[in-house]
Amino acid sequence: MKRNKCKYCNKLFIPSRNHPNQCNCGSEDCLRRYNRERQRRFYRKKCQEDSDWKKDMRRRKKKERLERLNRASPDNTSTASKSSVILEPEYEPLILGILSALTGYHSRDDLLPIYQHCIEKGRNCLNIPDPNSLNNNGAFEDTDEQNSNYQSVS
Repeated sequence: MKRNKCKYCNKLFIPSRNHPNQCNCGSEDCLRRYNRERQRRFYRKKCQEDSDWKKDMRRRKKKERLERLNRASPDNTSTASKSSVILEPEYEPLILGILSALTGYHSRDDLLPIYQHCIEKGRNCLNIPDPNSLNNNGAFEDTDEQNSNYQSVS
């Protein structure tokens, strides 16, 4: 019988009769490495071919990462994780519902300015700069309105 050399551990093995060009032995470690490599190849190729898929994948991965972070440390008080969770699109109905109950408005168009104002207030409380105030260098600009929010009371 023909023997092939494993691409990962360099051991000789007898390939499957259904897959004579098999490149890895059946050990768990080699299979894991092969599958990881195969997934990376697929991901790279798919990202190059389909930009919409790439955007969706990044959005999903970010959501999974945030969920993992929240599961790992539910009492985490870092501003980055809390602000990300509050601003996730899936929480928008909850926040709009609370605002509707507090204000008596039921139209999304009526609630949107209040919603945006609450987000701005929340960013101020957490000292998170507004992402819309980025200058061309990627740094945040200081505006007179932002400075007035942080002036100390005498």
